[in-house]
Amino acid sequence: MGSVNAADEDFDFARERPRGEALHRFLARLRERGPVARVRFGGAPAWIVLRHAELARAFRDAERFPPGPAYAATTEPVVGRSFISMDGEQHRIFRKLATPAFHSSAVARLEATGLAELARELAEELAASAEADLVTAFTHRFPIRTISRLLGLPRGDEERFSAWAEGLLAFPFDPDQARRASAEFTRYLLPIVAERRRRPEGDVISELAQAEAEGRRLSDEDVLSHVRLLFPTGAETTYSALGTLLYALLVEPERWKRVVESPEERHWAVEELLRWENPVALVPRVAAVA
Repeated sequence: MGSVNAADEDFDFARERPRGEALHRFLARLRERGPVARVRFGGAPAWIVLRHAELARAFRDAERFPPGPAYAATTEPVVGRSFISMDGEQHRIFRKLATPAFHSSAVARLEATGLAELARELAEELAASAEADLVTAFTHRFPIRTISRLLGLPRGDEERFSAWAEGLLAFPFDPDQARRASAEFTRYLLPIVAERRRRPEGDVISELAQAEAEGRRLSDEDVLSHVRLLFPTGAETTYSALGTLLYALLVEPERWKRVVESPEERHWAVEELLRWENPVALVPRVAAVA
């Protein structure tokens, strides 16, 4: 791996992570020495995996690098148990109960027409102003509204959902804020889950509340943990990716013209975005063996 810069080895990637071009320069410097590098994470010694082949191999090795322990330490205390931290028979049953909800008619309807309608709705709101911040007014609101409508939650409360999602993500850095957000979100959701058990409405919460497999059903807490997980993970990653994509296209008018005039280029643009500036720059794992 070559010589290790002491400043890099002491760098705490969880607390001091650089952003933008500074992040790319930092990673490039580490990558010159080899596929992995010593850093710190949350005050503890850690290794950062820097190349695709090694990362893919590590992520496929659930025995040595299981996802559960990191999730349990950073997310589970406020989001709840999910298939991420389950294994074996429990994982199999939980996935069998929950997965059909995300292949339901509610999801199909949203994919077919709902996403375009939401984009037009937000664009019309933007048109009322001479200037607008696309991140605040569009890319941040789009995934929150998408998820809330997929779940069948009341319209008009999207700002509350957004605040709760951000609060849940803050657990490693501000546990009290995260616990308040979790408690408030849970109080809001409980009567909705109870109502969907009595009268399903064809949304994802209804599907989760009514799901049954091998004589088992999801508890209220199981349904709540799914919803609490969906907002911070689904919304944060989507609005980060969408904001970066719009930035990359708008700063170069030819790129924008290319994707507007050539629909076949849009898939390429999304794939290139995910390669170039992935919205999830850090996915921690805890090694199960030395």
